[in-house]
Amino acid sequence: MLTNLHVQNFAIIDKIDIDFKNGLTVLTGETGAGKSLIIDAIGLLIGARATPGLVRVGSTKATIEGTFDQLSDSVKNFLMELEIEDEDELIIRRDIHATGKSTFRVNGITVTHSQIELLCEDLIDIHVQNDTLRLFNPKNYLSFIDDAETKEMLNEYKILYQNYSQILIEYKKLLNSKNESDQNLDYIKFQLNEINQANLIIGEEENLLEEFKVLNNFENIYQNLQNIKISLSDNNISDNLYEVLDNLKKLKLLKPSYLQFFTDVESAYYVIEELGTFVKNELNGLEFDEDHLNEINDRLSVITRLKRKYHQDIEGILKLKEEFEKQIDSVDNFDFFEKELNTKLLNAYDNLKNQAIKLTNLRKSKAEILKNNILSTLKELMLEKVKLQFVFNEVEYKDYLDNSIFTKDGVDKCDILISFNLGEDLKPLSKVASGGEMSRVMLALKAHLFINKDLSTVIFDEIDTGMSGSVAEVVAKKLKEMSEKMQVFSITHLPIVASNADYHLYVKKNFVDDKTITNVVELSFDERIDVLSEMISPNDTTGKAKEVARLMLLKNK
Repeated sequence: MLTNLHVQNFAIIDKIDIDFKNGLTVLTGETGAGKSLIIDAIGLLIGARATPGLVRVGSTKATIEGTFDQLSDSVKNFLMELEIEDEDELIIRRDIHATGKSTFRVNGITVTHSQIELLCEDLIDIHVQNDTLRLFNPKNYLSFIDDAETKEMLNEYKILYQNYSQILIEYKKLLNSKNESDQNLDYIKFQLNEINQANLIIGEEENLLEEFKVLNNFENIYQNLQNIKISLSDNNISDNLYEVLDNLKKLKLLKPSYLQFFTDVESAYYVIEELGTFVKNELNGLEFDEDHLNEINDRLSVITRLKRKYHQDIEGILKLKEEFEKQIDSVDNFDFFEKELNTKLLNAYDNLKNQAIKLTNLRKSKAEILKNNILSTLKELMLEKVKLQFVFNEVEYKDYLDNSIFTKDGVDKCDILISFNLGEDLKPLSKVASGGEMSRVMLALKAHLFINKDLSTVIFDEIDTGMSGSVAEVVAKKLKEMSEKMQVFSITHLPIVASNADYHLYVKKNFVDDKTITNVVELSFDERIDVLSEMISPNDTTGKAKEVARLMLLKNK
């Protein structure tokens, strides 16, 4: 459960620290004091999208930090997956910078936005006023039905769906390639024959270019080698160096500083000797072959032409050759490949279809249970004449090549039909419910959905909108009943709901140095009487409202 909330530099909140307890806690306060900001802050803490302007004017960042204890097994297991130590306490922190960037930390470890969302799925649920609009959208109805058992079956379905989809893509690709190959087979064979005749070798072009360069510059190479030979022999370089070397050999024995010169000249002597031998051998082996030069030139022309034609280097052309061979092979062996892949596709389709049918049947069973539970709760919420029905689409499984009925979430579509008055026909929920009725339907729905989730904290932002009198009293009792199983927060304007709470937090705003400051205080018994009496009768001067408030608190204590 949520034990502490720290908020700083967020909207009109300068800094607040709120300690929470188990049970039912209500938040009340004057309009614009920041009640919804508290809920917004918690929502941002668990991953809600941050919008511009959240950081308090004059600050560089807003900080929201929540401390949780009594962690569920699912939360602990997820923390283990993230390699985060929990020590039976969870601290989530979000820093929202004025630039729009956000950072999340869990027990001091930086995590991603998506990891926060997954972690908090089983930690806390927030119902804001716009959530009731989800009842108008049939796309949300399957999410109401799916529980842990259904989701496990859905995960198995998704694996089969992915497998079927992949094989179907391969099968259609095979058919398309067959059609294309049939049309282009002669040209593909021509291209393959052209490449085969070229007998390309990786690295061949580089060697040919080097040979071509030598033969094409034969005269220059020959003349330069002759010049070196003449210079070496006419100037007696080797003999002169040998004489210098002999003198240095004697000097280094007399004075060690000559040793380096001796070493350098000795190296130069041997280099000159080696150069002379090399030049002699090169001249003896040098021979101009015009026919070979023409052969190289012709070979390079073939390679260049193929590179231009296929827009590839030699390695790329050889890969194209392999692709052409595969295409020809697939045409020649199409019947074998088609039969093999068709069998795989049929098996994948049958497996997917069977799993989809199982998933549909399980969802219908879960929907029936949920329907009965919701009806029971709605009757408690003084909607005694209500009738409710989950209606599923009729699925017609057609050709195994038709994947249009399958989606990643199954084949099911669901609508909720309802009637609030005796004698009325069942109609889509979105077309018949008033605001107060919708709030009660949502409360009844969430009351049972939470049973299937290992949630520790639930927050309602004005779930009692549009209610009054005995209906409001029943809603208050239902919230109180839920708080026996989990921590419940409720923003309310109704005295009857506030009087049923275990704890009452009052949100007020003050003006300090021309700034609006939001404060949150936990009310004592006497303070609750004052606030409740103001909610009952704002202009009461007789004291009767205070007496009514006192009696309400005593009754629900």
